[in-house]
Amino acid sequence: KNGTVSKKTTTIYRFLEGYYCNRMDAITPQTGKRFSIEHIMSRKLTVYDYSVMGFKDEEEFEQYLNRIGNLSLIYTTDNSSLGNKPFSEKSPHYKEVDFFLTKKLSTQLSTSVSNGKDTKLINQINKSISTPKLTSKQQFFTKSMIDKRSAEISHFLADILIQKI
Repeated sequence: KNGTVSKKTTTIYRFLEGYYCNRMDAITPQTGKRFSIEHIMSRKLTVYDYSVMGFKDEEEFEQYLNRIGNLSLIYTTDNSSLGNKPFSEKSPHYKEVDFFLTKKLSTQLSTSVSNGKDTKLINQINKSISTPKLTSKQQFFTKSMIDKRSAEISHFLADILIQKI
């Protein structure tokens, strides 16, 4: 929608976290907290060579900013502290976020329980959505990472809606 994050994005991520992941705080936020959508690849760059991230030019970069694979659910307070940092600096913070699909950006999800509903949930998320890996020289979330995560989130949502998982 005109290159802006729509309310639909927040609704999709709240649905995934609330319904599928059974996270009530994704339906009704904790007292004093508000939902926000995090841009994994920042809207403002510290680098102006778009090819470093796999883009032809600024126009293509802007077309990718608000794709579902570049967005994730987070609380506003957490989002403002991340600012326009590169992915390599944001990633450690994602580990501390309450939402599974955002946490998955930085780590494989785990549970201390060896069997049960929570274990199946964590295993399904780990199977359906990969954790992006940066090479030692990379610091940015790239076009190919956005494409991959967009496809994974879309398939994950479709599988839930058709009750495949």
